[in-house]
Amino acid sequence: MLTNLEFADVPWQVGVLVSGMVLVFFVVVFWTLVRVSPKRRPDPDAPRRAESRRRQAALRKRRLALQARAARRGRRRSG
Repeated sequence: MLTNLEFADVPWQVGVLVSGMVLVFFVVVFWTLVRVSPKRRPDPDAPRRAESRRRQAALRKRRLALQARAARRGRRRSG
């Protein structure tokens, strides 16, 4: 039994083996954390929000069209 263990006392194969085991350990831990982490669920409100965005865009477009038409009419009157 080695009592005063120095790195020089250990053959290089042992270092490679221990390094490999540590690497495998970290891979297993990381893989497990990825698998058990909470998954992102699809948002149940997404269709409603998309519809609201479409409605807002349509209103904005209509308002801009009305403003452009009013501006054209105003220009026509003054000219």
